[in-house]
Amino acid sequence: MAKELGPKGVRVNAICPGLIGTKFHDDFTKNEVRTKVAGSTPLKREGNPEK
Repeated sequence: MAKELGPKGVRVNAICPGLIGTKFHDDFTKNEVRTKVAGSTPLKREGNPEK
């Protein structure tokens, strides 16, 4: 959004951490979904809640 709207004078501040490896995802998110989401992130992995 910042790239698109910046030239028009609109500032965008946002955080989108992606998938974080937590017990919730261990219990409710299928491994195929986790792998796909992790593969679409710049680091190609899930986030770690401890770091």
